[in-house]
Amino acid sequence: MLDFTSAPPIPQGEGHPHQPGPSVPAMPTPSRIIPAAPPGDQPELPLFAVNTSDPGEFAVLPGSHFGEFVGEPSDATPVDFPPAAPKQRRKRDLSLRAEPVLLASLTPPDPASLTAASIRETIETWTDLKPSQRRPLLTAVNHAAGLLAASRHLLGDCAPWSCAGLNRVLWRSGEPALGLKADPFRNMVSGLRTVLIRLGTHADSRYGENRLSPAWGALYDALPTSDRRKGLIRFFRYLTLEGVTPEMITAESINEFNAWCHAKILHKDPIGLSRRSASNWEDMRKTVPGWPQVELRRQGVRDQYALPFDIFPANFNADVERFLRNPAPMSETPVKAGNPYTSLALAKKQASEDEAAAESATGRKTPRSGRRARTKRTIETRRWQIQVSMTALVASGIPIEKVSSLSMLATPLEHPIAILDFHRERLLKRKLENGEEFTESELRSSTLKGIGELLRQIGKFEAGLSEGELDDLREYIAMVTPNEEFGMSEKNRIRLTALFEDPAYSMLLGLPAHWMKLAQEPGRDPYEAARLAMYGAAVEILLFLPLRRMNLLQLKLDSNLRRPSPNAFISEIYIPAHMVKNRATIRWPVEVASARVLETYISKYRPLLAKAGNDFLFPGIGDSHRDDAEFGDQLSKRVAHEIGVEFNCHLVRHFAVVRYLRKNPGAYEIAANILGHKSPQTTQKFYCGLEIDAAARHSNALLFEERRATKQIAVGAYHQRHRVRRKGGK
Repeated sequence: MLDFTSAPPIPQGEGHPHQPGPSVPAMPTPSRIIPAAPPGDQPELPLFAVNTSDPGEFAVLPGSHFGEFVGEPSDATPVDFPPAAPKQRRKRDLSLRAEPVLLASLTPPDPASLTAASIRETIETWTDLKPSQRRPLLTAVNHAAGLLAASRHLLGDCAPWSCAGLNRVLWRSGEPALGLKADPFRNMVSGLRTVLIRLGTHADSRYGENRLSPAWGALYDALPTSDRRKGLIRFFRYLTLEGVTPEMITAESINEFNAWCHAKILHKDPIGLSRRSASNWEDMRKTVPGWPQVELRRQGVRDQYALPFDIFPANFNADVERFLRNPAPMSETPVKAGNPYTSLALAKKQASEDEAAAESATGRKTPRSGRRARTKRTIETRRWQIQVSMTALVASGIPIEKVSSLSMLATPLEHPIAILDFHRERLLKRKLENGEEFTESELRSSTLKGIGELLRQIGKFEAGLSEGELDDLREYIAMVTPNEEFGMSEKNRIRLTALFEDPAYSMLLGLPAHWMKLAQEPGRDPYEAARLAMYGAAVEILLFLPLRRMNLLQLKLDSNLRRPSPNAFISEIYIPAHMVKNRATIRWPVEVASARVLETYISKYRPLLAKAGNDFLFPGIGDSHRDDAEFGDQLSKRVAHEIGVEFNCHLVRHFAVVRYLRKNPGAYEIAANILGHKSPQTTQKFYCGLEIDAAARHSNALLFEERRATKQIAVGAYHQRHRVRRKGGK
């Protein structure tokens, strides 16, 4: 049993009765003394203070970096701390003005030594809690113990009752494994967090209790929106706990925070938490005056391991720029036996070869012979693929100064093999770290496929590899290419099925109107109302025009939203071909009901979100649109929370097509127009069969309808036949 009998009162959390928080001790506490601050200076109050044997003593938990003292110095001044404010007020007042947090022990237990039984025994010794307060904590431990017993294969080398171990298990299979709904599951996590904080194995960082030091509190107050505050509060709390001031922060701080998120707190998405913190930090560094000018990029983001271009020879960089400026060569699509589109692919390939031969013979360009210019996004992707390829080549033992030309990435053949092996090993390591179960043949990814396609292009057009060498390279690329799936993935099928079940289906269709109504409620924060209206307008557009997320965010008031006259409603959404992935211009009519939603958002709510001169429909910081990843993440979470099933921006494209095909089975040409596909075959490839359920229901309904219509005829006919049989004696 662990000796934590002097633990402080339980902090209030979700799912627990209200009781005094850390700043209102339930039992008498000794006077807290801090050194008198020099005139004009605000004292730095320690966050992790502990009770000592002497009422006059005061110590700081090791690791807080706030310094410590024991005993009462001659220049100390007693501090009378005011009563704690209501919880809602504490959420907003996050500066470090409350009393120190009192913990039970200077030396937290080793998480590896914790067991469910020892934790339960320890909870029973917390006599400062009523039995009704200890009961939900014991329930949380029991639930977690069952989950850990069933999911030990996910732990890796993490201790079961450590934050790192629980993070691996809780959100990977927690709710389904335990059979808990969202609220009980959230209460279980809240109870575990409370237990671990009292034990000292969880950092004192939790919702509504993230008090900050004065320096970080000042930067927090300078953040322009509540979204930015939510994105940085946990990072600021970590820096406060570690005693890191704005002047002390380094580029490595974000990676240390990432490790802290994994090991010291319970969180559903510790990687995403550090990534969002880095993203918000970078945005504020560029826009907020006086912000610390230290660039933060989280380690593990895809370009962090890559070597910079400027350390490579000038000849190599010149080759890279020339390669990226040139039009894109045609990618090779492997033709597999049994593929229903084999004949079409072969016909297109033969047509291209015939036209190339005609061009060679006549010297004139044919309509299909010109290469398509690369888009900005494609150039960025290819640049990154070159960067990670040259990094892998250097890691294989090639000196940087020897990488003198782009063709070295593809010749000799050992180079592309080494590059693919390097990234395959990275994939293997990532799967092991995530506790995934896989076979050797499953070490494939679209990232590896993209790098392989780049190497093939370089080998063919830069290095001049022979057909035999290209065939060998294609074989290696095939080993890391995911098995091609014709049709929608099983995961998306399951998600779509849930979307078409009521009440989720009806709630999604009515969600824009619901959010607009909530935005107009009296007393609602104006900026939160504006965000609700913004997301409502986005869902409205996605429901009638299933755009790709980037196209949605790139919409501008004047150039993309068209009106028949200046004072008329929006009547059309227009997106030129160069902005669309498949180079097909989008012209989509807007019905009056949808136009009203958009006009309400634009006239009443958008001005609160947009800087003067920002013309984007969904404005972000400065003159840009909303951040792509952040917008998609927030919209997905908000919709999922409202309708109760999983949702994302791309899923709504599938939703729009399947909704149409359920009513019109086989109408792939119109479905292709809805998605902006050039060819109905592309649409049929992904959605073939998804309308079968609707077709079957339609067929069943037709059967019962005709059965009802012919019932009287059938009854009369059977009755007449029965009479004839009786007269005939049969």
